[in-house]
Amino acid sequence: VLSELPSLCAADGTFREYVGNARWVPTAEGQKMAAPTDLFDPEVHQLAVLMDDDAFPDLALCAPDLLLGLRSLGLRSDLTFDGILECAAGIEGGAAPGNDEERLAAAHGRGRELLAFLDVNCRKIFPELFPKKKQEQE
Repeated sequence: VLSELPSLCAADGTFREYVGNARWVPTAEGQKMAAPTDLFDPEVHQLAVLMDDDAFPDLALCAPDLLLGLRSLGLRSDLTFDGILECAAGIEGGAAPGNDEERLAAAHGRGRELLAFLDVNCRKIFPELFPKKKQEQE
């Protein structure tokens, strides 16, 4: 279906929206099905570091031609505020007391990566915290 996506979308204008929002894509951990619009692009390095495996399509769907189809259906390539909260919740779960050393170390690394992401993107994510100066508005 993904390789035939352009012709299917040309035949029916609502097809892309319907398929993009339907939960039919197996996730990387294989525990659930998700809509393409709910998953992240595994080829975006920072997302691959930040997000849990379940936030990506199954590895069988990560071939370049298949990812192209998923991207056209709304596969996410950046983090929104909700994505940041999802990431932070995953990090918190990994850092929970009782987890093994490997999981704690992974959560620590993901936490550092999230802070670096927020540092670089804080103006984009929180524009209300950075009002434009009078000179920039003119």
